[in-house]
Amino acid sequence: MIENKSGIIINVSSGAGKSGFPNLSAYCASKFGIIGLTESVAKEVVNNNVKVMEICLGGVDTKMIKDIVKAGYTPCNKDLMKSEEVAKKIYDMIFNQKDYYNGQSIEFYNK
Repeated sequence: MIENKSGIIINVSSGAGKSGFPNLSAYCASKFGIIGLTESVAKEVVNNNVKVMEICLGGVDTKMIKDIVKAGYTPCNKDLMKSEEVAKKIYDMIFNQKDYYNGQSIEFYNK
Protein backbone atom coordinates (compact mmCIF):
# COMPACT_ATOMS: atom_id res chain seq x y z
CA MET A 1 0.00 0.00 0.00
CA ILE A 2 2.80 2.41 0.85
CA GLU A 3 4.64 1.56 -2.38
CA ASN A 4 1.44 2.09 -4.38
CA LYS A 5 0.50 5.21 -2.36
CA SER A 6 -3.04 3.91 -2.09
CA GLY A 7 -5.14 1.72 0.16
CA ILE A 8 -7.67 1.40 2.93
CA ILE A 9 -7.55 -0.68 6.09
CA ILE A 10 -10.65 -1.18 8.22
CA ASN A 11 -10.14 -2.82 11.59
CA VAL A 12 -13.05 -4.26 13.54
CA SER A 13 -13.33 -3.53 17.24
CA SER A 14 -16.39 -3.32 19.48
CA GLY A 15 -17.95 -1.40 22.30
CA ALA A 16 -15.77 -3.62 24.48
CA GLY A 17 -12.83 -1.66 23.10
CA LYS A 18 -14.21 1.55 24.58
CA SER A 19 -15.47 0.27 27.93
CA GLY A 20 -14.46 -2.75 29.99
CA PHE A 21 -16.95 -5.49 30.84
CA PRO A 22 -16.74 -7.96 33.72
CA ASN A 23 -15.62 -11.49 32.81
CA LEU A 24 -14.53 -10.35 29.34
CA SER A 25 -11.14 -8.86 30.22
CA ALA A 26 -9.11 -10.66 27.52
CA TYR A 27 -11.69 -9.79 24.85
CA CYS A 28 -11.81 -6.16 25.99
CA ALA A 29 -8.01 -5.92 26.02
CA SER A 30 -7.83 -7.17 22.43
CA LYS A 31 -10.49 -4.71 21.28
CA PHE A 32 -8.78 -1.78 23.09
CA GLY A 33 -5.61 -2.89 21.28
CA ILE A 34 -7.32 -2.70 17.88
CA ILE A 35 -8.25 0.92 18.57
CA GLY A 36 -4.67 1.81 19.53
CA LEU A 37 -3.30 -0.02 16.50
CA THR A 38 -5.67 1.83 14.20
CA GLU A 39 -4.75 5.23 15.61
CA SER A 40 -1.01 4.51 15.44
CA VAL A 41 -0.94 3.06 11.92
CA ALA A 42 -3.16 5.88 10.64
CA LYS A 43 -0.50 8.35 11.77
CA GLU A 44 2.30 6.25 10.29
CA VAL A 45 0.78 6.17 6.78
CA VAL A 46 -0.81 9.63 6.69
CA ASN A 47 1.54 10.83 3.93
CA ASN A 48 1.06 7.74 1.76
CA ASN A 49 -2.61 8.08 0.75
CA VAL A 50 -3.47 5.05 2.91
CA LYS A 51 -6.53 5.44 5.08
CA VAL A 52 -6.85 3.40 8.29
CA MET A 53 -10.13 3.35 10.20
CA GLU A 54 -11.91 1.14 12.65
CA ILE A 55 -15.49 0.24 13.30
CA CYS A 56 -16.66 -0.37 16.88
CA LEU A 57 -19.65 -2.66 16.80
CA GLY A 58 -22.46 -3.17 19.21
CA GLY A 59 -23.91 -6.65 19.65
CA VAL A 60 -23.93 -8.73 16.49
CA ASP A 61 -25.96 -11.92 16.16
CA THR A 62 -23.05 -14.38 16.09
CA LYS A 63 -22.18 -17.69 17.70
CA MET A 64 -19.78 -15.88 20.05
CA ILE A 65 -22.49 -13.65 21.51
CA LYS A 66 -24.83 -16.62 21.89
CA ASP A 67 -22.10 -18.53 23.74
CA ILE A 68 -21.38 -15.69 26.18
CA VAL A 69 -25.11 -15.22 26.83
CA LYS A 70 -25.33 -18.94 27.67
CA ALA A 71 -22.40 -18.41 30.07
CA GLY A 72 -24.43 -15.80 31.96
CA TYR A 73 -23.45 -12.50 30.33
CA THR A 74 -26.35 -10.17 29.57
CA PRO A 75 -25.72 -7.90 26.58
CA CYS A 76 -26.70 -4.24 27.00
CA ASN A 77 -28.54 -4.27 23.70
CA LYS A 78 -30.90 -7.18 23.20
CA ASP A 79 -31.58 -6.12 19.58
CA LEU A 80 -28.57 -7.69 17.96
CA MET A 81 -27.43 -6.55 14.54
CA LYS A 82 -27.25 -8.97 11.65
CA SER A 83 -23.84 -9.56 10.09
CA GLU A 84 -25.25 -8.27 6.79
CA GLU A 85 -25.79 -4.84 8.39
CA VAL A 86 -22.15 -4.76 9.46
CA ALA A 87 -21.00 -5.78 5.98
CA LYS A 88 -23.07 -2.96 4.43
CA LYS A 89 -21.51 -0.40 6.78
CA ILE A 90 -17.98 -1.60 5.99
CA TYR A 91 -18.83 -1.48 2.27
CA ASP A 92 -19.97 2.11 2.76
CA MET A 93 -16.70 2.97 4.54
CA ILE A 94 -14.73 1.59 1.59
CA PHE A 95 -16.72 3.01 -1.30
CA ASN A 96 -17.67 6.37 0.23
CA GLN A 97 -14.26 7.21 1.64
CA LYS A 98 -14.83 10.94 1.28
CA ASP A 99 -17.31 10.67 4.17
CA TYR A 100 -14.67 9.26 6.52
CA TYR A 101 -11.25 10.43 7.69
CA ASN A 102 -7.97 8.69 8.42
CA GLY A 103 -7.80 7.32 11.97
CA GLN A 104 -11.55 7.56 12.45
CA SER A 105 -13.42 5.31 14.84
CA ILE A 106 -16.98 4.61 13.68
CA GLU A 107 -19.39 3.50 16.39
CA PHE A 108 -22.03 1.27 14.84
CA TYR A 109 -24.80 0.06 17.10
CA ASN A 110 -28.31 -1.19 16.55
CA LYS A 111 -30.64 1.57 17.63
